[in-house]
Amino acid sequence: MWNWISGYHEENRTMKNKKNMALLSFKKKDDCESTSLERNYLKEYLNIAPTSLALVRAIECRLLSRIEFKHPLLDIGCGDGLFASLFFEDEIEEGIDISVVEIKSAGMRGIYRNLKIANVLDLPYEDGTFETIFSNCVLEHIQDIDNALKEISRVLKKDGTLIFTVPSDTYGENLFISSLFKQIGMNWIGNLYAQKLNSLCRHLNLHNPTIWEQKLERAGLKMVSCTRYLSPGATKVHDIMLIFSVPSIINKKLFRRMILFPALRRWIVVPILSPVLRGYYESDSEKGSSLLIVARKQGEK
Repeated sequence: MWNWISGYHEENRTMKNKKNMALLSFKKKDDCESTSLERNYLKEYLNIAPTSLALVRAIECRLLSRIEFKHPLLDIGCGDGLFASLFFEDEIEEGIDISVVEIKSAGMRGIYRNLKIANVLDLPYEDGTFETIFSNCVLEHIQDIDNALKEISRVLKKDGTLIFTVPSDTYGENLFISSLFKQIGMNWIGNLYAQKLNSLCRHLNLHNPTIWEQKLERAGLKMVSCTRYLSPGATKVHDIMLIFSVPSIINKKLFRRMILFPALRRWIVVPILSPVLRGYYESDSEKGSSLLIVARKQGEK
């Protein structure tokens, strides 16, 4: 029942999955990859976010650091700008979100040149405006995803790049609670838990790579690479720690920050959590619960 715990050691052994890494075909300039290896995104994110969120976002930073983001750049669903302010070194030309509160918070971080309250189904930009469009864990929430992708394609330049992350079709089955009940023969409870959590998180588009490729193709976008991340073991840790994220959600609503005592967390909590979670942070898995997809806008035929 508890075999997944040994995954920490197994994931350390598989942390350099060459097949997945080969899919990341958009490289930064020569010195960027070595620089990214020096950055400990896990430790940086643990300082500012609850563990469940920090683990996922740190893994995303690690993988995204291998990809080139050409400018001008649009960040769709920028939220409060926390991810962008930690990950990006250069100013982002445009960021959009549907939340007034989140846009105000993002504006205070100084990473965006312009911010707009806008919907991905009606982007306030001319055709062919951006070289790169980035969206981090947003497209899974869009009900009309097909038209959203068409609108994204419209504002991309010819040969422009769409880079996005989403949870996938395996997210629910990799959750700790789901796996636990399935191991003791209570599949229906495991399935119900996954269903309720996905509903709570408004996960509307939990697709496999093939479905995403088809949807992108219909929008005039060609999938260049698709990498699974957030291994089954990491997903279980993420799930276990979700309950401890509730105070951070309340803190953000009341105080506009998730961690109330950053110094205490930085000097006591993070030094304990960082080495424990490092194996999950550095591991790659073909059975990962999330997808990092890179697509390019196709030229006119």
